[in-house]
Amino acid sequence: MPHPLAERELITFHSVHQQQNNNPLRMICDTIRQAQRGIFMRIYAISSDDIIQSLIQTSHHVPVEVKYHCGESLPVACQNSRVVLRPTNGRTLQHKKTMLADFQTVVTGSANYTDLSLNHDVNVTACIESSELHDAVFSERPQLVHVGSQLLNYIPIQRLIPNAASKMILNAINQATDSIFVLMYIFLSPEFFLALAQAMRRGVRVKVIIDNHSKQDTCKLLSKLGIQLPLYERKTEGVLHTKICCINNKTLIFGSANWSGAGMIKNFEDLFILRPITETQLQAFMDVWSLLETNSSYLSPESVLTAPTPSSRPTQQDTDSDDEQPSTSQQAIRMRK
Repeated sequence: MPHPLAERELITFHSVHQQQNNNPLRMICDTIRQAQRGIFMRIYAISSDDIIQSLIQTSHHVPVEVKYHCGESLPVACQNSRVVLRPTNGRTLQHKKTMLADFQTVVTGSANYTDLSLNHDVNVTACIESSELHDAVFSERPQLVHVGSQLLNYIPIQRLIPNAASKMILNAINQATDSIFVLMYIFLSPEFFLALAQAMRRGVRVKVIIDNHSKQDTCKLLSKLGIQLPLYERKTEGVLHTKICCINNKTLIFGSANWSGAGMIKNFEDLFILRPITETQLQAFMDVWSLLETNSSYLSPESVLTAPTPSSRPTQQDTDSDDEQPSTSQQAIRMRK
């Protein structure tokens, strides 16, 4: 059973597809506007006018610094403000989606700071109150943190710490005794697939739902490995962009990293493992899971060959991008996530 709610929760999950906490854009803007000591952001893509204006407003009275990869409108919008902009142009992709506020608050997850990502696509963003975690994330230092009565393991993914994230995820999968539910934008990790297959042989209920734009590459990998898994593709509107896994209804794995070579090794990413989750946190996950489970279909050999389902996105262009080298099936999403 999930950990019962006994006090004010210091970790909340936000998604437009939840029944509660379903306005992540407002949560992010409120966090920025209410800051009294400072804002520091590491974000892959940022284009939301609401967020940019909140940063400009807050920069008048506290330090605001933004490290970003994609944000063409930022320099012009912030040119007369005190917002410090630091574009990342290194060879390693800065794929994080994390904001730090007042040396106390960590906002992190799978959503880029774009209107499409926060208001349309399927994403989950966590808001965590912990000065100890804030310091670890700012320093990009691995750390196990007590947040209230919960344990939160922070693993920054970078080339200097190879395989650390993969080992933590594999350990969590290998300890599963009841269920493993995965919602993943890109799933191309042979070792995770093999671990899930072993879990099924132990009697664990396993189900994986992926975005349909990468289904051909995922199914080719499964065929090469010679294993079968309950693999489903998104049919709902909006891109399935989450990178989240729930194990035994007790553990949540979340963050910015896809379960792929790029996500686990090559990129700069933030990964978190939370246990034991509360009833409220489990319900937040299940809201998103239920939406995708209802609006997904089994990936059969026949369906793999069909064209991806359109995401039915608004006409507004999004600057999000994929973190994989694009194959034929990935060309369409290179400039999305």
